Amino acid sequence: MRQNLVLTFGAILLLPFLFGSTPNAQTKNDQLLIIRVTSVDPKESLMVEGCYLFLQGDKRFETVKRSTPFETQAQSQYIAAIFHKTSGKAHIHVELLSSTGGEEHLNVAGSSSDVILTTDVREKPFRHVIQTTE
Repeated sequence: MRQNLVLTFGAILLLPFLFGSTPNAQTKNDQLLIIRVTSVDPKESLMVEGCYLFLQGDKRFETVKRSTPFETQAQSQYIAAIFHKTSGKAHIHVELLSSTGGEEHLNVAGSSSDVILTTDVREKPFRHVIQTTE
């Protein structure tokens, strides 16, 4: 199962190269994109492992091993992320939000033991995809 997730995430990372060039610097189309990871049960904190990539000037790739809740954000046009619950009974809940003028907007969300997220805001309509294993 874990190997399938790694292979899937590797394929997701190739998406920006398939759909056009990757951004080399911050552009006027960049948005403040926020990934928020919580537990569907607010009383239960879960351990989560994962990784995410914000395509921006420095193409920041990060791995995480944290307990919920947590979030990360960046000015970007493209995000690829995968999260896997490593302990706890509840599912993880992953949200992709964008912020304009200090106001957050929910773009897409999903809950499962494993969640894969991609988004591309380089062209309209924006593409937001979330996949769960259950």
